[in-house]
Amino acid sequence: LYAMPVGIVVKKDLNIKTLDEFAGKRFNFGNRGSGNRAMAEKLFEYKKWTPNDFPTLTELSTKEMGEAFCSNKIDILLEILGHPAQFYEDMISKCNGAIFNFPPADIEGLIKILPYSATQQIPGKMYTDTPDDIQTFGYQAIMFSTSKVHPSTIFNVMNSTFGNLDKFRNVHPALKSITLKKMTDGLTIPLHDGAKRFYAKHGIKPE
Repeated sequence: LYAMPVGIVVKKDLNIKTLDEFAGKRFNFGNRGSGNRAMAEKLFEYKKWTPNDFPTLTELSTKEMGEAFCSNKIDILLEILGHPAQFYEDMISKCNGAIFNFPPADIEGLIKILPYSATQQIPGKMYTDTPDDIQTFGYQAIMFSTSKVHPSTIFNVMNSTFGNLDKFRNVHPALKSITLKKMTDGLTIPLHDGAKRFYAKHGIKPE
């Protein structure tokens, strides 16, 4: 459906430029069972970090970590959302945050252990004091169903949902740039036969 880049927010005055500089800082590891936690675990795996590398390692939800960041109880948080998102704007404009710009070598390394992810960008000027594109990685939000559902049902659901893209784009700012072609980019699971029929109707043959 749309891109969901990994957005790591760090305290601006720490001037963090590399992942190595994360060690020794107060980091939110994410609440158990969350996508943020799963991504943080992969980040730790990639850097071979252990809990001992961090003086504080919290397990907070999105709301809780935002409050902790703004109260200066943590230095680094990780969140995965569609953009633009008010959460990031608040962390930047109200709580002395900056979105971490991943070095290219780290993006490449992380994609190797996360094969369902890809290079992504958070556009510049989307958030306060963020004039340039932020280099990161992430994945696509996907709507999926069991193959047991009849193709006609899936076709009708897609037709009613995505048949009027102009209306659909107004549901959320993250959907503003959505196109049917973009919706087929970066797929990590097979397309349902009903979805194939929908795209064929619109002259799109997903690769």
